[in-house]
Amino acid sequence: MADDEARKPYELPKALQQLSGDLGSLSVFLILRWIVGLKGAIAGTTLFVLGDLARRLWFRRPISRIYWVVSLMTLAFGTVDLIVDDPFMLKFESCITNLMTAMVFAVTLRGVPLAQEIAQSWQTEPLPDRPDTRRFFQIMTGAWAAYFVAKAALYLWAALVLDYTMALMVRVPIGTGSMLVMIVVSLQGRRLFNLMKRLGWLPT
Repeated sequence: MADDEARKPYELPKALQQLSGDLGSLSVFLILRWIVGLKGAIAGTTLFVLGDLARRLWFRRPISRIYWVVSLMTLAFGTVDLIVDDPFMLKFESCITNLMTAMVFAVTLRGVPLAQEIAQSWQTEPLPDRPDTRRFFQIMTGAWAAYFVAKAALYLWAALVLDYTMALMVRVPIGTGSMLVMIVVSLQGRRLFNLMKRLGWLPT
């Protein structure tokens, strides 16, 4: 048994597997844009999305809302960058993208919160359907919506005050760094749940 465990290949945690799958199209686009340019990135990302979607449908894999959002926005704004040679779009694209993402999170607060759907996709067992659990995921979804609104506001300020090069120097480290922090914090679900319980934010 010990030998079997030792020979067992290392696997990423399910949460990271799901996250990498949901953000796959964006990762492919950014990598290809750096290697082959914008046209090649759009073509490659389109093929990736179509192939990945066919694979998920064929094997009956679940397709999350965040997967649709990331894939469609990546293709849409990549195409806009290609067709519209307008500095205005380049300057305000990130602001618009973050506002749209915030809207996606916000509109799910009345139904199944998007944070709950994402968390469920990371689990092998169903999440408990209790008032405190539902409230917890509403708070987490609202936090993500507020995060994207705040980032959109920062990007809008950078676009209005700074030139395009300086705006990129602000957006890239702050945007990437803050996103990583949000992901790491969100992965501490049990600790956050217990903290909110102690603070009285969740129903008993």
